[in-house]
Amino acid sequence: MAEPLLYVPVQRWKPAEQWAISKFAPDLREVTCPLVEICPPKFPKDKRHTGKTSDLLTGIARSIVDSCKDYRLFLDLLHLDRHRPGLSCRKGVHPLRSVFDAIWGDQLLFPEQAPEVVPVTGLSRSPAYRKAAVDVARSGRRLCVRLTRLDVQNKKLTDDLLKLVDAAALEPQDVDIVIDLEILPRNDQSIKFAERNVPVLGQWRSLTVLAGTFPKDLRDFKPVGRHNLPRAEWQFFDEHVLQNSDLGEFASFGDYTIQHPVYSEPPKKCRPSASLRYALDDSWIIMKGEMIAKKGGPGAKQWPAQAKVLSSFKGEYRGPDHCLGCQYISGMANSTDRTGDSTSWLAATINHAMTIGAQQAKERLGTKQRRKTSRSAG
Repeated sequence: MAEPLLYVPVQRWKPAEQWAISKFAPDLREVTCPLVEICPPKFPKDKRHTGKTSDLLTGIARSIVDSCKDYRLFLDLLHLDRHRPGLSCRKGVHPLRSVFDAIWGDQLLFPEQAPEVVPVTGLSRSPAYRKAAVDVARSGRRLCVRLTRLDVQNKKLTDDLLKLVDAAALEPQDVDIVIDLEILPRNDQSIKFAERNVPVLGQWRSLTVLAGTFPKDLRDFKPVGRHNLPRAEWQFFDEHVLQNSDLGEFASFGDYTIQHPVYSEPPKKCRPSASLRYALDDSWIIMKGEMIAKKGGPGAKQWPAQAKVLSSFKGEYRGPDHCLGCQYISGMANSTDRTGDSTSWLAATINHAMTIGAQQAKERLGTKQRRKTSRSAG
């Protein structure tokens, strides 16, 4: 592996996630590689609107280069592949190729602190997507392969994976592997399957075990007030990967921060409650409020009130110096005239969750990864 990669948080490219990434601590960027997913709502359902698709991807490329300075990141268009099949850009160019052409163009214009962006593909993507990923990988000399739970259970995984790497004219040391377990069940044997079926373990540029446990919504948290939820993805990684797996020597940790692992857009008539999602080392604090739009209710004023309560949790709340997300929470807890909105609160709590994940990974994995990097370099 060329350099230590310790933490891979999935981020869907929306305003809250963009703020969380752009305000992330510079020292933690060195060991963090966001897996950015582009979401389909703004993209046309009619695949003939190639110009609009091209323009949207150019804007996304520019925002990635601008927001992700000094990062390595993986860029995945799987949701477009699933929900906008057949989507193409001007002159029939595939969206993946189009967005990378735009990113590389911006990197040449603004080379200082430009992010290193790696295309993501998977074994079950459409033929057009896989071909575009291979073409981009041949140009950029890097590729990330995102494996599903079913992929790692497949006895043909070695042949399928090495065939993909060979098609891109790459070697394993040029390829990042992400084993995406998505929603983590109580008992999962995927790590054992990965040990048996993923070839050339230890030779990949990086290998990440990714999972998430945050619920789709908070409707099951009935009473208004505080709730606790285990951060089972970190507990699983610690126990089943670090302590009891051959992958523990070199695996990186990945999560979905405070988002549900399975992508879906909020319903059009969504009536959300005011809530805060705050990461601890081994659990989440969930501050659940009433619906913001409830007639006669406190509305958006609930967020500063929740922040004030959260900031009183001694030994749990990290304080304003922990990260910019916590700085926002502390500032709003003392505010008398501002409430913020769902985007700003989501941004702050994602930024904090990323900070917790990166700090844990750096503390637990840093020395081990550096030792392996030194051996590889030698």
